[in-house]
Parts: sequence; C-alpha cells; structure tokens
Amino acid sequence: MSLDSVFSNIKDSVSGKKVSFKRYIFNFFNSIMIKNGIYIFLSIFISSPLDFIFWLLAARYYLPEVVGTNMSVIGLITLVSLLSRFGLENGLKRFIPKESDKGATNLINFSIIVLTFISIPFFIISILSILFLIRDYPQWIYSIQTINFLFLLFISINIGNLFDSILISRSRSKYTVWRSILVGISKISFLPLCFKLGNIGILVCYSVPVLIISLLMNLIFIKKVIPNYKFVITFKLKNNEMLVYSFKHWIYQISAYLNDKILPTIVLLRISEEYAAYFSIGYMIVLISYFLPKAISSSFLVEVVRNPSSIKQNFFMATLFNWIILGFVLVLFSVFGKLFLGFFGTNYKIVYLFTVIGLLSSFPYAFNEMYFNYCKIKNKLKIVIFLNTLYTIFVLIGSAILSPIYGLEAISLLMLVGNIMVSVSIFFLVRKEISLLLLKNS
Repeated sequence: MSLDSVFSNIKDSVSGKKVSFKRYIFNFFNSIMIKNGIYIFLSIFISSPLDFIFWLLAARYYLPEVVGTNMSVIGLITLVSLLSRFGLENGLKRFIPKESDKGATNLINFSIIVLTFISIPFFIISILSILFLIRDYPQWIYSIQTINFLFLLFISINIGNLFDSILISRSRSKYTVWRSILVGISKISFLPLCFKLGNIGILVCYSVPVLIISLLMNLIFIKKVIPNYKFVITFKLKNNEMLVYSFKHWIYQISAYLNDKILPTIVLLRISEEYAAYFSIGYMIVLISYFLPKAISSSFLVEVVRNPSSIKQNFFMATLFNWIILGFVLVLFSVFGKLFLGFFGTNYKIVYLFTVIGLLSSFPYAFNEMYFNYCKIKNKLKIVIFLNTLYTIFVLIGSAILSPIYGLEAISLLMLVGNIMVSVSIFFLVRKEISLLLLKNS
C-alpha cells in the first residue's frame, strides 16, 4: 500500500485542496511554520556560541573573580527581567497573530506601558533588595555607576524579548536571527574597548550594544511587520484575555526556568565542582536539542492561531519533523560524541552516556511541547502548569537524592522518565483529543 493511498484525504493547510502525500510533504517543509520555527531555533542557537566566545575573551582581559561576579550579576538580572515581564511577551505571541494591525498596535502599546510602569519599579525594589541582602559581592557592584548599567541591561533584555515576540507573532523570525548575530558580534567587538572602563566593562558590553541594536531594529522593522503601527500611550487593553493568559504563562515559565538553573547547582553541591564543569557541557548539548521542539512548537502556535483549521495537520507534521531531526542529532552524537567531547578534555568523555540519555529525553519532550502549545491555543494553561510543575519537582528532588549515588546518568534518566511520565499523563488525561490530533487528517 502506497503512502498516497494511506493519506488519500490529506489537505494542504494553505489552499485546503486535497494533495498527494509527497506534495504535502514538500509543501510542509517549505511552509511558513517550519521556516519560522527554524529561524527561532537559529536565533537561540547562534547566540550560544557567540556568548561562549564573549566569555572566553572576557577571561583573557579580566581576573577570574571579576568574570565570575559579572556572570552571577547578569544571571540575576536575567531572572529579574523574566519575573518583571509577567509573561506579556508570550501573550503577544498568542494574541497578535489573529489581530488586525489596529488590534496588534493596541496590544503592543499596552505591553510597553505595563513594562514601563510596573517592570521598572519591580527592578528597583528587587535589585536593591538582593544587592543589600547579599553582601558578598565586591564593593564596585554597589556603586551608582554599576546600578545604572544593570538597569540598562534590564531594559535591553526586556526590549529584545518584546521585539522578538512581535516578529515571531507575525512570522518574521528571520529578523531575530539578524539581531542575535549583530548583538553577539557587537559584544565581542566592543570588549577590548570596554576593558578600559575597568570592572564594569563587561556590563557595559553586555547592555549598551543590545539596547542600541534592539531599538534600531525595532524602528526599522516594526513598520514592515505592522505597516500601520503608531505608538500612543494607552492604559486600556481591548483584549483583556491576554492579561489572564500572560499571567498563567508567567507561572509556567518560572517553573521551567528554575529547573534549568537549579540542576547545575545540585550537581555542584551534591557531587563536586569538577563534575559540575563536565555537566555544564553535556547539559548544554541536551538543551540545544530541546531548543528545536520549543522553536517549532512556538511557530505552530502562531500559525494555528492565524489559521485554526490547520491544527491537525500542523500538529502531526510538526511532531514528525521534530522527531526526524532529533533522530538525526542522536545518531550523529552517538557516532561522533566522544570525539566532540574530547575537544574539551579527555575527562569530559565521562558525560557521553549522560548526554545520549538526555538526547533520548528530547523525543517525549518534543511531543510534550507540541501538546503544551496546543493547550495554549485552547486556553488550557492549567494542564500545562500542572504537568510542568510535576516534571520539575520530580527531576529536581530525584536529582538531589540519586545523583550523589549514581552520578550524572541518574539526572538524565530522571529527565527521560519525567518527560515520558508527562507524555503518558497527557494520553491518560486527554487520550480522545490526542487521538484526533495524531490520526490521519480528514
């Protein structure tokens, strides 16, 4: 039996006409959803090695304690900026696709006002409280000059995230790739000059170029994305549903973020500093494999909000696309993984098994991400929050207990089992809904 006969009733998601399976595959891989998802993935993927080069160069110019302090403070500001946005950037991605230019303009302007009048006081209270509670930082961190650059960094992160959300919501993610490249290169280029500024040079490099490039790209491309956009001060939101959605997504985002940040600390405290270094490399590879499903599922959300009738076809094909690419990555790492890890040092090969198991966990993770975004479309965020919190608690508590006994492999096994547990829970809770999504399209 040929594939064409099996999928004889399949319809193109754009034209709505019946097409052959081969033609559908071609159209799908050439679709806006896949292109947009790949651009989102590239914008994240490209920034990682550029950041790595930046910190490598910073280590050549500055003392280790200065680099460590800056990394700690920048991580702190990133967390504060995430908390201060209250999920608004995700609300924009969810609601802009179905809005007219006028409606999208209202959502964007309202979000800017909220970020201005709520996020800034949030930053001031949070950062001053943290800095004066933690007295272990060097004295230069507490200067007014440093606080000013921390504020610039905070603003640049929020503007960058807001701008990226607008681009993704209108399927213009290729501009986010250019922003990642320009920001990464500018930070690296200005580092030798900023060295003359002393200890705050790293903060200057990390904040000023990002802010300037984000503002310039916003001014240049906002009219391309929303032709009739005009900024006006508004305190009235025409779609109040976005606020509820944003807040719920904010809760989900915090639990996901904490999982990524706490795991390295568990390895450091429960195993050793040496193993924390090995873990950071293996975990970085696993997280990169997680980026693809996250990017494709985000693009799936945008396209389905714009065209609800395509939900079945896009869910099935996006899931299949994720698994094909992840399978290729798994095979590639299984063959060349030890050689790659050897570049970091002979001892780093001990994370090979941890990484392979972690890559295996990306398969159920890809399905979970697709379903989570389906829930976001259907405004069923309570399920997303519950299952993600369950996964986070399971992995963190399990890692703290088992990693000192069984090593790093225990953590990746917990990630694999945790993701499978979430997938099984999804099938158990909504098996009828899932069967409709995964069965052939009619």
